[in-house]
Amino acid sequence: MSDDKCISDEDNIGCNIADGIDTANVIQDTNDRLELNIIFQTLGSERRRNVLYLTKVNEAIKLEPLAKKSAAMKKGTKPNNVSEKKVFAMRSKLHHSDLPKLIDAGFIEYDQRSRVVVYSEYPPLLKYLLSLCAQIDDLPEWV
Repeated sequence: MSDDKCISDEDNIGCNIADGIDTANVIQDTNDRLELNIIFQTLGSERRRNVLYLTKVNEAIKLEPLAKKSAAMKKGTKPNNVSEKKVFAMRSKLHHSDLPKLIDAGFIEYDQRSRVVVYSEYPPLLKYLLSLCAQIDDLPEWV
């Protein structure tokens, strides 16, 4: 490869998208297929990607604002424009489905008592692929 920051010479996929991530080391640091499967299962869900985007930015966020912002991202609007019904539905989906999967994967921590979601250090490959997803997902400016 001509550029250490590129994954593919054919069409330069991944070049210079992931700030500060050495893509040559990202691939070497991926230990096994299990980690790869977990990462792709995580990134395959828009709700889980949104949780990762929001926790990465905020590092720690309460469940209620996380649900509100996630619902806004899904609807393509600002958080203030989301109905309480949509926030409740999103909070339920996050609490019962997405947060447990992200916890099991080791990507977040969740304190049920305080209802705070905390960012965990992501593996280099997840950081890199999440940065690519962010380009495609076209995140709103408020994220």
